[in-house]
Amino acid sequence: MANFIAHFAIQADDLDRARDFYQRAFGWRFEPWGPPGFFVIQTGASDEAGVTEGALSVRPTNGPEPRLNAYRCSISVASASAARDAIIEHGGEVIGPIFELPEVGKIVSFVDPEGNVAAAVEYVATDRRSAHAAMVGEVGDAPRLYRVILPAGDLDESVGFYRRLLVMDGERVSPGRHYFQCGGVILAVVDPRADGDDRDARPNSDHVYLAVKELEPYHRRAADLRALAPDMGAIETRPWGERSFYLSDPFGNPLCLVDRETLFTGN
Repeated sequence: MANFIAHFAIQADDLDRARDFYQRAFGWRFEPWGPPGFFVIQTGASDEAGVTEGALSVRPTNGPEPRLNAYRCSISVASASAARDAIIEHGGEVIGPIFELPEVGKIVSFVDPEGNVAAAVEYVATDRRSAHAAMVGEVGDAPRLYRVILPAGDLDESVGFYRRLLVMDGERVSPGRHYFQCGGVILAVVDPRADGDDRDARPNSDHVYLAVKELEPYHRRAADLRALAPDMGAIETRPWGERSFYLSDPFGNPLCLVDRETLFTGN
């Protein structure tokens, strides 16, 4: 197996300032995770090229963990000049002019508002890290699933359920829509009436499947929420090899949570 970089970490003196910069300049998403002051960063969908997951945390002032003032990652962008303008507009400092490296691309070095040094790179289109390659897809032009709708009759009730079950806040994007980022796919809880649509929501007829690292904490939370299916609510290994349990949300949408080490994908 190749020893590729799979993650990056940014330390910041001001978390809100750092999040605002990366959200505005590069469109990254942040979800609270674990201890206070810690966020998981999603730079893109998990099946896209490059490193798509990182972390943002408070820069330590004492203790055994070192203070980091650089993470020197390269961010793939579609346009080096557009990235340079966005960096300057949202509080970053560009270091020198755009530099073109043969067979790699155009490079913009910069310092973010927290003093971290990084680079935005417009990779050549043939490079696997190219933002263009990531947009068109690495396997032909196959479509990519990016959003799943979970209807809701009472948006606040359903959002509260998913916040507790998934342990993430998500984002209210309209009066009737609340998005949860789940591994590159948006889980969208939607109340059409609250969005002004002239129709009532109806529960999905079949299950939405979510792969998780550890089933037990999710199962405990589902039990506390009284959401477990009466016939298949226990954690069991199914005949097709998946270890899973079944449940329903407050509106009656059927769900299944699966141990991601046991996924059956048809292979």
